Amino acid sequence: MTRAARAAAAGTPRGREGSDAGRDVLEGAPDAVITVDLDGNIEAVSSAGARLFGHAPDQLVGRPFTTLVAPDDAVTSFLVGDGFELPLGGELTGLRDDGTTFPLELTVEQLQLGPDTLATVVARDVTERWVFEQRLAHLGTHDALTGLANRSLFLDRLGEALSSADRAGHPLAVLYCDLDRFKVVNDSLGHSVGDALLQAVARRLHRAVRGTDLVARLGGDEFAVLADELGDADDAVVVARKLAASLEEPIEVDRHRLHITASVGIALWSPGDDSCAPESLMRDADVAMYRAKANGTSGHELFDEELRHLAVRRLETESALRRSLGLHQFRVHFQPELSIATNRVVGFEALVRWAHPVEGLVSPAAFLPVAEETGLIVPIGVEVLRQACAEASSWHRGATGEVPTVWVNVSARQLADPGLLRMVNHAIDEWLPGPRALGLEITETDVVPDDDRSRRNVTALKNLGVQIAIDDFGTGFASLAYLWRFPADVIKIDQSFVARLGDDPDATVLVRAMIDMAHSLGKSIVAEGVETEGQLTVLRGLGCDSVQGYLVHRPMPAAELAPLLA
Repeated sequence: MTRAARAAAAGTPRGREGSDAGRDVLEGAPDAVITVDLDGNIEAVSSAGARLFGHAPDQLVGRPFTTLVAPDDAVTSFLVGDGFELPLGGELTGLRDDGTTFPLELTVEQLQLGPDTLATVVARDVTERWVFEQRLAHLGTHDALTGLANRSLFLDRLGEALSSADRAGHPLAVLYCDLDRFKVVNDSLGHSVGDALLQAVARRLHRAVRGTDLVARLGGDEFAVLADELGDADDAVVVARKLAASLEEPIEVDRHRLHITASVGIALWSPGDDSCAPESLMRDADVAMYRAKANGTSGHELFDEELRHLAVRRLETESALRRSLGLHQFRVHFQPELSIATNRVVGFEALVRWAHPVEGLVSPAAFLPVAEETGLIVPIGVEVLRQACAEASSWHRGATGEVPTVWVNVSARQLADPGLLRMVNHAIDEWLPGPRALGLEITETDVVPDDDRSRRNVTALKNLGVQIAIDDFGTGFASLAYLWRFPADVIKIDQSFVARLGDDPDATVLVRAMIDMAHSLGKSIVAEGVETEGQLTVLRGLGCDSVQGYLVHRPMPAAELAPLLA
């Protein structure tokens, strides 16, 4: 509560000496301030409070405070005892004189003035914060470009549909759609045309299916459809044909007449198949899609036993990963983070690569999902942390100025690992001058409010002095209120927002809001995926602290870092 509000509360009750001075202080309070007596009736209200609820001040005095909140909140959110009632505070639904409602935040204190007990309530309209949080929540479950469900939401709904279909005894299908030759369009006509094409495709796919079916964009040019309450495999094929038919007519984009087709893989689930999980059904549909693409464009394939053998490849990848751990076949590359203000490298993100004995250097996208699913990400994470800190130790030897922070990604499984703190402590003691030389990046989708073990680990790491960053901010499920309490030093804006800066006004608004929010909480902002000077210019104007992306530098082996360190 503000000092003015406290002073106002002490001088506003009716019938007390100095009440005129108290009212003067009350009127000077910037917040909406209301005092409530033992019976829950309003004794005094500031002009800001009267305006907030759409009344004149004299209309509110004497009324029950409960009339200022929605009826349901009035029943559940007030403390009753000894013949009086007081609001508990927190977030409620405010009720204006004209009947409209708004999100209302209350801060409540009880005051003892002589023999009397009063409640002083500071009320705030938090509509702007609520809208922003709702937008972020929507972005956590929906694709920013197309508005369709994203992968996380699709998997959640698929899990629910499997449970429901098992009880009802009807099949369902997952259809995995990949656009044919999309890369040609994107590379030849530019990303803006490619994005507009993806938006048009999303609209057509959505119109092609039933209202009960769910369409999602999984990333890039990949889409998925969840079709439940089917009769048999033929019904799933009918859905695939409708999807293909929806793309038969050319799509007009920026004066370009584009013909696009899609390859569709179908995975059918039938009642009684207790071994099928959402991830495995998605995997089967993905495998079927690749066979459809191999057989020609605009085709569809149903996952079968032959394709099941191809899925064995995933198991082989797991076995190869286990062998590689013992043979030290993982390599760490580093991508620099550049301060906009000083144009100096202030950090390096450690990114893992797999030096496969047959396939050569393998991108993390090809093996990290298997590692995460099988738990191998924990020992791989240990190896990455060791290599990254060992390399960073050479940066500090003989250094006279500020040395870049080494940033290491931590997965959801690692966050829940009881040995995480011990492992980090050991790495710092062996290679680094202190905990501030190390930063850990945690993807927002891994920030789970009700995961006690993860929360304890993060808090312990923060107390140790390790820097914490929330990675891919804006793409996860974490509520804004929880993120405000999350002990992070840095917020990294996901590249999906950065990519649209300069083209999409909404992206600029959201990025500005993220930057302002971070700075107001004393956190710094890093923008990921910066690829153009135009994006850098916008970010500089918005007050972004640092950038990372191909415009700065691609990830590189440790042996190539010397020029940037100098």
